[in-house]
Amino acid sequence: MRLIRLQNVLAMLVAAALQMMPLLRVAPSVLAPVAGPLAIILRWATYSAAVMGGFHAVSGASTTITSAKTATGKVGVAFSYRITTGPYSANLFAAAPLPPGLAVNPPGKNGFIMGTPTAAGVTTVKLTVSDSGRLDRTISTNLVITITASATAPTILVPPKSVSTVVGSSPTLSVTAGGTAPITYQWKFGSAIIPDATNASLTLTNVQVAAQGDYYVVLSNSAGTTSSLPAHLTVIVPVPLALLNPRLEGNVFKFHVQGTPNASFVLWKSADLVHWSQVLTNQISTTLFDYTDPDLTLDRTDFYQATQVP
Repeated sequence: MRLIRLQNVLAMLVAAALQMMPLLRVAPSVLAPVAGPLAIILRWATYSAAVMGGFHAVSGASTTITSAKTATGKVGVAFSYRITTGPYSANLFAAAPLPPGLAVNPPGKNGFIMGTPTAAGVTTVKLTVSDSGRLDRTISTNLVITITASATAPTILVPPKSVSTVVGSSPTLSVTAGGTAPITYQWKFGSAIIPDATNASLTLTNVQVAAQGDYYVVLSNSAGTTSSLPAHLTVIVPVPLALLNPRLEGNVFKFHVQGTPNASFVLWKSADLVHWSQVLTNQISTTLFDYTDPDLTLDRTDFYQATQVP
């Protein structure tokens, strides 16, 4: 009776140990020479371990997907993500839906999501892993894949334009650019960097003759750098508006209008210095404009004056 009770107690202890500790396998060849009640208990313990599932592959109760829950990539750039589990391994992997251009388990790469993304966007992918497809050894989780557009180098859509201005004015040069933001700007005068000139436009304040020359802008982003063609700034010294060199050439009356190059003026005519009529509006291309009066009458007196157009 005592032997039977001892066997029962030992059996209960072994069964409890198998529930608390890692599962054991005992080779039958080792147990064969052992006789008596202890041998019976060990054989029962070996059988119990087998029945309880002493496996070392993925199990929903003991293993998780350990790879990162987020991944990022760029359009046109090779992408690779490995699905991992722990502490045990898996041999079947699934992932859906996937961003365009990506695939799971490509040849020779079981457990990988690979490819070259073709479109930007955010995709929530369900990852499923298992041991030989058994439902009791299958687990899943979500992976968020974010694909962004690949950076493109800056391009100049509208280049800076050459400007003519007068001394003391404040002209502005500007550029319109394309490409992936953020884009940085650096303006140059000749080969010299202009301090703090880092915007898409450049305003030059109170320019003098020394500011005349070629201006460039250099555009940069993460994908590259490009430079604009030169924009030439011409600084003109103002010339007072005046009527010069009145003369008769045969029966034709002529004179010069002097003024600042590219400045516009209005020419007026009067017979009595009281009533004035507009003769023409024109622009001085250099510093002199040659005017010929088509209505000259030698038996009368006419007066002329010119005014600057703002």
